[in-house]
Amino acid sequence: ASKSASTYSYSGFDQLVHISSGIIRHFLEAASLMYGEMQSRNPIDPVMYIEPSVQNKIVRYLADQFLFSEFEKLETGQGPESVTRSTVRKLRNLVTALGRSFEQILISDASERRVFSIAFSDPPDDEIIEVLSLGLRYGYFHESTIGMKDGTGRTRLFILSRRLAPHFSLDPTSFAGYKFVTTGTIHEAMRNPDSLVGRVRRHGFEDVFKPNPQMDLFRSV
Repeated sequence: ASKSASTYSYSGFDQLVHISSGIIRHFLEAASLMYGEMQSRNPIDPVMYIEPSVQNKIVRYLADQFLFSEFEKLETGQGPESVTRSTVRKLRNLVTALGRSFEQILISDASERRVFSIAFSDPPDDEIIEVLSLGLRYGYFHESTIGMKDGTGRTRLFILSRRLAPHFSLDPTSFAGYKFVTTGTIHEAMRNPDSLVGRVRRHGFEDVFKPNPQMDLFRSV
């Protein structure tokens, strides 16, 4: 809880691999920008290493760009597909609400603070599926499944992209925890992220993200 988000450095090979979500082009894009930054500081000498401050600066810049610039392209119709502004806005709000909420739990006193995923305790409706599907197509979420506690089947798990970790000051090296959420909570996140995050800050993550009582709040993925 005492960690300062402003002084945390996103640097080092392992962290950069985690932030890239294992996708080579994301790692290489960051590495290329870091190399260019170092070269611009000293055009004469060859680049022998990348300073940690440069690594941190670039990955934070790319995270901000992923959240802001890419969404602006979608909202203005510059993306590769036509989607309504309403759907894009709901996705942006959802990503923002979850990222800021996960940041709150990271700095809390919870036993498991590294949370980056959600699973539904009740079936998501068509509106939520439409928004999450858009998020999956553009890489804001990744999808997996987890088993139900009572052994009756599996449910979908949605994982926030690790590329966003620097923007929300999250730890990208281990995302073992997840939260069960209700569709009502996600609807609030899509429409009013400030309201949801404010409630998390005032009342705690556990009171806001109420799980199905038949399910564990945290499980390993």
